[in-house]
Amino acid sequence: MNSINITARAKINLSLEVKGKRSDGYHLLSMVMQTVDISDRIKISENRTGRINIAGNTDRIPFDARNIGFRAAVRFLREIRSGRGYDIFIEKNIPSGAGMGGGSADAAAVLSGLNYMNQEPLSMNRLMELGLELGADVPFCLAGGTRLAEGIGEKFTQLRDLDLNLLIVKPDWGISTSQVFRRLNLDSISGNPDNEKLVKAINENDRQGIYANTGNALYETSLAFVPEMKNIISKLYSDFRCPKAMMTGSGSTVFGIFEDAEDLKKAHAYFSEIYRDVYITRTVRESILIDEAK
Repeated sequence: MNSINITARAKINLSLEVKGKRSDGYHLLSMVMQTVDISDRIKISENRTGRINIAGNTDRIPFDARNIGFRAAVRFLREIRSGRGYDIFIEKNIPSGAGMGGGSADAAAVLSGLNYMNQEPLSMNRLMELGLELGADVPFCLAGGTRLAEGIGEKFTQLRDLDLNLLIVKPDWGISTSQVFRRLNLDSISGNPDNEKLVKAINENDRQGIYANTGNALYETSLAFVPEMKNIISKLYSDFRCPKAMMTGSGSTVFGIFEDAEDLKKAHAYFSEIYRDVYITRTVRESILIDEAK
C-alpha cells in the first residue's frame, strides 16, 4: 500500500502518583490512564526519495527533526533496516502542552502506521520498547483503554473499561512537563492518590469510589505555572454539578466527569466563551485506528 490514514487518540490521567525518582532522572509513577475520543489525524504516504518529510496544520509545534513523530519514523526505519522514504502529515486536534499526550499519540501512530505499511515486522511489545525510547507516555498511547501504568509509565495492568462523559477545558497557557518535574519536591508532595482503592473501584464499576480516589500529585506544582486551573475546577463544582474535576498529566488541561447531559452542555457553553480548547468527549478503548487511504 502507498498511503494510510491514522486516528491517534488523546489520554487523560484519572490518577497520578509519584513514588520516587530513578538515578537516571526519571520519576517512578503509578497512574490510571484512560484513552479519550479526541484525536489527531495522521496521513503517511510512501515516497521515492528515501527521505522522511513531515508537515502539519499548525505553527504550535515544530515539523522538523525535533518533532516526536519524525523521530518515531527514524527510529522505526532504523530498527527494521529500511531505506524507504515517507511523507507524514499531522492534523493536530489534541491541544499541545495540555497533559493529554498529543505528541505521544502522534509517535504511537507513526510507529503503528509504519509497522502496518511494512507488513508488521515488529511485535506490539517491541513497538512499546521503541516508544519508551521516545517518551514515557508513548507505550500507553500504543496500548490504549483503561490501564494502571507503573514504573516510568511502561508497565501495564488492564482494567475494566470505563464509560464516562467528560468535559475537557484547556487554559490558554500550556505547561512543559519537564519544568513541572524539575520543580517537583519529592519531600513535600501532597495529593498522592490511593491507586489501590481506585483500581478496585474501577473494576467494581463503583462511580463514587472512582470520584473519591482520583487525584494528581503534580497538581500543586503545576498550579504555580497556570493558577487558572484552580478557578476552572472550582467553577465546575460550584456551578455545573460536576461530580469530579481535576488536572490531567502535568497540566494545563482540566477535565470534569459528568453524570447529567444537560449539566455537561451548560458547562461546555460557558467555558467555550472563555477558552479556545473546550471539548465534550468520552472514554474509549482503542487508541490507534488505521485506514488504508483511498
